[in-house]
Amino acid sequence: GVQTCALPIYPPFETLGAPWIDGDRLAETLTAAGLSGIRFAPVGFTPMASKYRGQRCGGVRMTITDPSALEPVRVGLEIAHQLQRIYPQTWQARACDRLLCNAQVLEAILAGKPVAQIEAIGSAGLEEFLQRRTSYLLYDD
Repeated sequence: GVQTCALPIYPPFETLGAPWIDGDRLAETLTAAGLSGIRFAPVGFTPMASKYRGQRCGGVRMTITDPSALEPVRVGLEIAHQLQRIYPQTWQARACDRLLCNAQVLEAILAGKPVAQIEAIGSAGLEEFLQRRTSYLLYDD
């Protein structure tokens, strides 16, 4: 069942929601993804600030269960993937492009690619960056 609260007692960055999100469904799909080190629980809340101030929102509360097993990038990609899959007409994925900083990753999310493929696109870019940066490092790792 959905936990509900009238005030935003959930800490920032641990709760994700919007008026158009079904918290039960999103928590179920994120849990089914089998992500390590994190648990998702459905919540209902009415934010006192933010874009949805004063509007009843559904969403998920994220609880880190094992920081050493957590893969934050994979968690973020899975959330984006599920929002695009469940709410393609409502979720404004393009608004996240400044967070992603990678047009190929954004396009893969919009195309509904599996998270493993999306992660591979980002990893390739990371490897390229790590190679380029070596000539600029002052100290060895």
